[in-house]
Amino acid sequence: MSAADLLARVPYFRVLPARSRAALGRRLRSVGFAPRQRVFEEGAPCEGLWIVMEGRIKIFRTSAGGREQVLHVEGPGATLGEVPLFDRAGYVASATAQTAVRLLWIPRREIDALCRRHPEVALAIIATMARRVREPLSRALATLAREGVMAVRGRRLLVRDLKRLEGVAGAAR
Repeated sequence: MSAADLLARVPYFRVLPARSRAALGRRLRSVGFAPRQRVFEEGAPCEGLWIVMEGRIKIFRTSAGGREQVLHVEGPGATLGEVPLFDRAGYVASATAQTAVRLLWIPRREIDALCRRHPEVALAIIATMARRVREPLSRALATLAREGVMAVRGRRLLVRDLKRLEGVAGAAR
């Protein structure tokens, strides 16, 4: 698959005209990783965006006790690193190749320039990131409400069972 074809699979690059996607694709490079090779480390600076071209990437966090918690596994078309790319903080998790992978690398300067030239890309990135926050948060709140731990009243969250909420919060750490 060409870089331009891959970019067309990503919602926020899909808004670009085909000619602009093709030009962007010609400026990018692909990087290969062997199985079990680390792609990036939690806390490390993020200098660009990764897009999975082929293979599978495991995204995970490691607890203070050394226990690995797999957050998700991503395949072709997935993007990695949007949050730290824009908040300029380190990666929120680590990533390791599960299989042989090929990733497309888009440096921060390319993303920044693209967002300035094509504000519709910036708006599409914001919409994508908002969905990624909304969906799990909505599921978590629904679960807590269904279990009687919390209730939602207008714009307020009411804690009904503080001990159980503390237990859930402790288990998530």
